Amino acid sequence: MSTEIRDNLQEYIRKEASAPVLYIMGERDHMFLPMVTDLVKKHINSKLEIIRNSGHVCNLDQPEEFNARSIQFIKTISASA
Repeated sequence: MSTEIRDNLQEYIRKEASAPVLYIMGERDHMFLPMVTDLVKKHINSKLEIIRNSGHVCNLDQPEEFNARSIQFIKTISASA
C-alpha cells in the first residue's frame, strides 16, 4: 500500500495545486512526513502543520488540535478571497 501512496505523492510533487493546500501531519509520521516536507518546500500554495506528540493519524490522536488548525486555515483562506 505504501508504494501506491508514494506513487500518488510523486504525482502531487510534479504538479502545483492552483488552490491553497494544507497538510496536517503528526511529528511521528515517519513514513510520510519526510515526503510531504519536501513537497511543501517545492510548492508555493502548500503549507505544512506538524502536530507534536502525534503519529500518522493525527486527526484521531489529537482531534481538537487538528480541527483548530484546519479551521484556522479555512478562515485565513476565506478572509483573503
